[in-house]
Amino acid sequence: MYKKITLDNLLQARERRSKERYKYFLDDNIFIVTLMLNIPGNKKIKKKYINVFKEGMSLLKTKLNYLSVNVIEVKEKFYNTGPEGVFVISKEGLDKNFFKGIKEKLVSLEETAHIGRLLDYDLYINNKKQLSRKDICLESRSCFVCDKEAKDCARSQRHDTKEILEVINESIEKYNFKDN
Repeated sequence: MYKKITLDNLLQARERRSKERYKYFLDDNIFIVTLMLNIPGNKKIKKKYINVFKEGMSLLKTKLNYLSVNVIEVKEKFYNTGPEGVFVISKEGLDKNFFKGIKEKLVSLEETAHIGRLLDYDLYINNKKQLSRKDICLESRSCFVCDKEAKDCARSQRHDTKEILEVINESIEKYNFKDN
């Protein structure tokens, strides 16, 4: 059984994440990569969504290993508002151009992995700066359903939640993630 997610729940979760990031950024020598899922609706903790999340965490771990960065801490948390992953990484020995490259690789994972469109990786350089697609001159995310800009579809409510979830669940099933 799940508890209905309200706007207040989502806002409280956003505030909690912000406070957690703030605690990490008391150390100026770190940056953070987070993972959340792009799943609309009230049921964000289902086995198949957790499987997608764990695969997203694994893809990120592999990418960070390849980049030879010093991962200090990894956290996975499961809230009613959805699973959340946090990678705390040392800035030591990295120049500022390195962050653009990491953001490009995160976007590449989001766009090329079969389940990538469900993954939402964010890069925080410090407590005040999240590196966005726009910051590195990349296009915004596209909609699951129609490939227009996702923000425009969400703002205009062009598609209902049921339609979006059908596309998402079909994508997950193609990846052989099943809901038990």
